[in-house]
Amino acid sequence: MQRMTDNMRKRAGELMAEGKADRFLGWEKGSFWWQSPPVEIKEASEADRLIWDLFCTANLAKYLQQMQSLEGKTGVFVKGCDARGVNRLVRDGVVDRDKVYLVGVPCPGMIDPDKVRKLVGDGDVTITQLEDGLSLKGPLGERKVTLDEVALDKCLLCRHPEPVGCDEVLEGTARAPFTGDPYAEVRELEELDSDERYDYWAEELSRCIRCYACRNVCPACNCVKCVFDMDRPNWLDGATNLSNNQVYQLIRFMHVAGRCIDCGECERACPMGIPLRKLAAKVDKDVSELFGPFEAGLDPEEKLPLGTFDPNDPDSFE
Repeated sequence: MQRMTDNMRKRAGELMAEGKADRFLGWEKGSFWWQSPPVEIKEASEADRLIWDLFCTANLAKYLQQMQSLEGKTGVFVKGCDARGVNRLVRDGVVDRDKVYLVGVPCPGMIDPDKVRKLVGDGDVTITQLEDGLSLKGPLGERKVTLDEVALDKCLLCRHPEPVGCDEVLEGTARAPFTGDPYAEVRELEELDSDERYDYWAEELSRCIRCYACRNVCPACNCVKCVFDMDRPNWLDGATNLSNNQVYQLIRFMHVAGRCIDCGECERACPMGIPLRKLAAKVDKDVSELFGPFEAGLDPEEKLPLGTFDPNDPDSFE
């Protein structure tokens, strides 16, 4: 990790000094052991703020969207999911690819802090990388684990840990791509009868407080003005009841159908712990089954299943 951190700092400084980037987006160490939030480097001399560790989870594509009005070119360090997020924004016309310099970082997977807390407690936690795993030290003692034992669920199912479409990729080792069934949890829910499925989602969505964190962090939610911020027409009132919550979540996921890159940021940002990736996976599965296998974000020139007319598309509305 330190070697990658050193390489990132060096490369960011070089690219800014060479005039290939006027600023850089990356991650810096936060106030707590489990935080490595996004940071904007405005001068080459600030490159030492950059860090690469197992908590660089935030998808930087969303932050790039907010910087398009700035003069010059923005450099961005991207993991596999970040790179796909940038491709989505380019395809949607939200980001000008000519104003971006992408530096890929092969991703080993990121740590789920809650999994660590369950093993060694919270508070003063130290994580040391070993040749064959990780050493966790906390209030409850010390544990040696593999990365997969404490990795975020989304990382365990990641099919593209290598960044795609970059201007350059730093040397490093990514985790092995997931090759199993990405819709296994969805199929389990589909086996339930309609009443059981309704009860499951009614219980989950009843906890939604409509803070819009899932929308705000999603690279595919990039409308200039969101439908839920409009008052004419007013799609939702202010009440956080089950009916409004269902309308909000279903409309949002239908809006990103065929565009979701499964970065899992919606679920990670949710303060109520709602399994939003299951909803996203269900919509993604239906799109692939109806319009052919498709994975969003692999190519900035991709043709979207729901944005391209094909006379052979299914037209049954039964």
